[in-house]
Amino acid sequence: MSKNKNSDLYHPIALFGWFILFLALAQTVFLPVPVLYIFSAVVWLIAVLVKRWETADPDYIPLEETPVSADLEKASYAVIFAAVFPVFVWIGWFFIFTPGASVLLPGAGLVISAVSFVIIILMSLPLMALMGFTAYLMKRMNYGNPVL
Repeated sequence: MSKNKNSDLYHPIALFGWFILFLALAQTVFLPVPVLYIFSAVVWLIAVLVKRWETADPDYIPLEETPVSADLEKASYAVIFAAVFPVFVWIGWFFIFTPGASVLLPGAGLVISAVSFVIIILMSLPLMALMGFTAYLMKRMNYGNPVL
């Protein structure tokens, strides 16, 4: 671990990011967890919007006075997309296609399983993109100071 506090992987915002990554990986085992998916995205958004608590630092710059504010607005849209997209995929696949396929195509279990695996991957993509954006945003925030 570097002595540079800005690379600290145990920073509270980073910990929320690790929590979201854990939930994304958990989806590959426990697929019907859209509620946890939404919860993790909301928790991530709250973590990102929390202002810097180390205000005693003389180099502290309020978040509103930095270019990061625009990034936070983009992040809110990313969170909404990451939370909503997989829910619609989950509802569409498991409540519309699967029952119909089971009735119309007896023995189609292998096909359904294969497509379900692809759907699981598609459901994880928004969170993976969100994790990348989180890393970028944390670099830009630099604990409240923009990295130019």
